[in-house]
Amino acid sequence: MRNKKSGDAKSLEEEIDEYIRQINEQEKVLNNLEEIIEIEAELNEYREEIEQLKLQADELLGDTSVLREQIEKLLKINNTTEVKTLESRLTGIEYEIYKLKDKKIVEY
Repeated sequence: MRNKKSGDAKSLEEEIDEYIRQINEQEKVLNNLEEIIEIEAELNEYREEIEQLKLQADELLGDTSVLREQIEKLLKINNTTEVKTLESRLTGIEYEIYKLKDKKIVEY
């Protein structure tokens, strides 16, 4: 009878060890899921920031169009090297804004 009890105890011990192993595995899975959720939240924040930057780029382009009109008026009045330099600098800035705005984001 004693051998049966010791066999039952061993079997119970093995069963407990198996449950502990399963719990540890589930804990690893949970930790991975928590990390995935955190990363997804960060990616969503980045996406929102990108959208805000696009809006800011649109606002900058609106501002540059006002400057463009002012420079064109100056060119009509006084077609000097200084005004042409301003126009050239503004064109460069507009180009940079369009480059930033038009960059394609690759989604995986």
